[in-house]
Amino acid sequence: MNEEEKYVLKYWISKEEFNKKELSAHLDSALEKILPKLDCKIYLNQEYLVLEVVGNEKNIDACYDKLNLNRNWAYRVQDDLGETLRIKSYRILADLELSFREFINRAMIEVGGFNWWNSLIPDNIKERVNQVEQKTDDKQLDSQHALEFTHFDDLVKIITADFQELSDEENISIEKLSEIISKCSTFEEFKNELNERREVISIWENVFSKYFEDKEEWLDLRKKIKTDVIGTRHKVMHHRMLRLHEVRKLKECSEEVKRVIKLAKRGLSRKELKEARENLQRIAETFQKSFNKAITDDFISTMNAFERQHKKIIEDLSNSIRIPNIYSNIPNIANSIDWSSFNRLPPSQSDKGKDNTDEEDNGKDDSDKEDSEENSGDDKE
Repeated sequence: MNEEEKYVLKYWISKEEFNKKELSAHLDSALEKILPKLDCKIYLNQEYLVLEVVGNEKNIDACYDKLNLNRNWAYRVQDDLGETLRIKSYRILADLELSFREFINRAMIEVGGFNWWNSLIPDNIKERVNQVEQKTDDKQLDSQHALEFTHFDDLVKIITADFQELSDEENISIEKLSEIISKCSTFEEFKNELNERREVISIWENVFSKYFEDKEEWLDLRKKIKTDVIGTRHKVMHHRMLRLHEVRKLKECSEEVKRVIKLAKRGLSRKELKEARENLQRIAETFQKSFNKAITDDFISTMNAFERQHKKIIEDLSNSIRIPNIYSNIPNIANSIDWSSFNRLPPSQSDKGKDNTDEEDNGKDDSDKEDSEENSGDDKE
């Protein structure tokens, strides 16, 4: 940016807080030494005062702090420098995001194959992506990878974050504790179950770190990403006030990230690849276990809601959940349900493409048999 380029900073200010003379005195006190370097105007516009300040980037940036205008009686209506900083920051962020996406996809496809998104990404990230995809044109969904709909914060998490089912940083709920206890018959089993759910799953440690010779360099950079990139990105995307030093740090951090990614290996050795794939298989199994548990919990919750009306069905479903082929009996059980009494049915996870024609025909045969028996009973009477 040109140091001598001039920028306009304009506020609307409530007359209940200042009159024109009082606002002028406030400027003299607040801006002090830089006031001679600024072109300041105060004028009345209908129901409020207008403060217009013109100066170079350094002095306008100083005005953000020194003016000390409260949002309850002052509104920033024009900020030329802020808009310039946002445009510059957006370009930096867009370039940085492209670097992240390219590196994530390249590494994950090499280690986990093209289906890595479905098996290796935590559900909370997938849910946020699904929310974006639901608002997107179907043609775009068909041609764009889910990673392209992933928020920047989540891109950083995929590379750097550690995942736990039970976080060490939050208290465990009574409901969660009761659910764990119900699965255990001894205290030793309880400890093992708790420790398993507290296990830290790090995609960084198991995959991405293998692409870097200096792993500590990236870990140090991770801290800067959180402070100098993510916070600034929120300001850029939500049209909040930006400062010169924030954009400067953003640029420095972005250049450092791209430099480190550029130094990453283009591919892993056979030994590294074998180890990474084994680690990813373990991560995938852990996520799948959590997914299956969530399904089971949802079934149990749904069943409890209808327990009074369909006690027999509840018992059948409960027995189904406890056996390995958890979903195999659900179609048969569903045939006995009085559909009109349900506002919402339990979710079905039947295998896609499975032919249920025989089951449906058997249901019809049983129904016909029952009808004939009832008719036969009526004739005897």
